[in-house]
Amino acid sequence: MKQKIKIVFTDVDGVWTDGKINYTDNGFVFRSFNVLDSLGVSILKKLGIVLVVLTGEDTGDIKMRFNELKIKHIYTGLRNKSYIADDVMKNLGFSFENAAFIGDDISDLPLLSKVAISAAPFGVADYIAEKVTWNLSRKGGEGVFREFAEKIAFHNGEWDLFLDDYLKRISKTPETM
Repeated sequence: MKQKIKIVFTDVDGVWTDGKINYTDNGFVFRSFNVLDSLGVSILKKLGIVLVVLTGEDTGDIKMRFNELKIKHIYTGLRNKSYIADDVMKNLGFSFENAAFIGDDISDLPLLSKVAISAAPFGVADYIAEKVTWNLSRKGGEGVFREFAEKIAFHNGEWDLFLDDYLKRISKTPETM
């Protein structure tokens, strides 16, 4: 029997974003995030799956986006994501056989090889695509995290649970909310 995924790790640049870093004339950094990925967070939360953000960058726009999504576990400024993932797993009492990770670059390879389900956005280098369980159809910054979360829900056999609950919530009138 396949193991249910209980914890999901995600990279940021190249997954939640298209990998571009933009600068204003004043030197401020900003990225564009796709709103489609927000529903991916909702899927995982509804199913009780812990979400952990791991990124090499340490900028305000990243922290702001994930705080806005009320994600509890955000680790920025990392060079060794696998080491932090080990620590998180130990502290939360999870096993890598119940873990999934979506990443897109060389620094993600150690963790991609540890988890039960690994995934990468469309268009990654061949040496990444060859190592992952799922090569997804969307590019980074184009809703690939949502696609990943949906596949996790299907893998766990819980897609219908999420969908039924979601459709009930959005079909309520203001009087019944």
